[in-house]
Amino acid sequence: MATTKPSALLARLKPYLKPYWGTVIAVVLLAIPMAAIKGASAKVVQYLTDHVLVARDEKALLWLPLFIMALFSANFVLRFLHHSLIRAVATRAIQQLRNDLYSHLMKLSLGYFGDARGGKLVSRVILDVNQVSVGISSINQFVAEPLLFVGMISYIFYLNWRMAALTILVSPLVAILLGNTGKHTKRYTHRIQEAFAELSAILTETFAGMRVIKGFNLESFMRGQFMVQNRDLP
Repeated sequence: MATTKPSALLARLKPYLKPYWGTVIAVVLLAIPMAAIKGASAKVVQYLTDHVLVARDEKALLWLPLFIMALFSANFVLRFLHHSLIRAVATRAIQQLRNDLYSHLMKLSLGYFGDARGGKLVSRVILDVNQVSVGISSINQFVAEPLLFVGMISYIFYLNWRMAALTILVSPLVAILLGNTGKHTKRYTHRIQEAFAELSAILTETFAGMRVIKGFNLESFMRGQFMVQNRDLP
């Protein structure tokens, strides 16, 4: 399966996500308080340092642990709901996508299946389709991460505008570095998928053609193919 950006993948998945727009909107809305809680952790650490460790405020020492527990509990509940809703949408969308892919394969000519290796098709229908869940799960990135970034930069400006300006200057360099790292990771993931598809093809051919393999004494040949492909797995 070719490497695809999450945004492009989500665009292709629109027909499969359309029946679940209500759930998708709920996922997006949940990402907002999740980003706020994550950003608030910096303020909590600052307050803990200034009022508890330095000023030794006994009142703060009493209520701050309760506040931290409440914050983490809210974060846990929101993340649980967020993950459950995304998984529900991803599962239904992947099921429909797999059904459509199988129906498409059933319409292809017999010659196609003569040229295509069965193991690769099995890998495409089962393993590759599961990777679609990565694109669906990235919905959170388009809402929570930008909000978190804006909130943290605003807070840094509030504390120290010079530090904020330095952060803004450095951010493009960090983005470029992370972008290059992400590209290498995607290429590596794609190679792994292709390697597993080849290994799956060899296994399918072996089990389906065991009579032929035994009849022509091809065990050593097939064993060699399997060992070479297994060795080449990343």
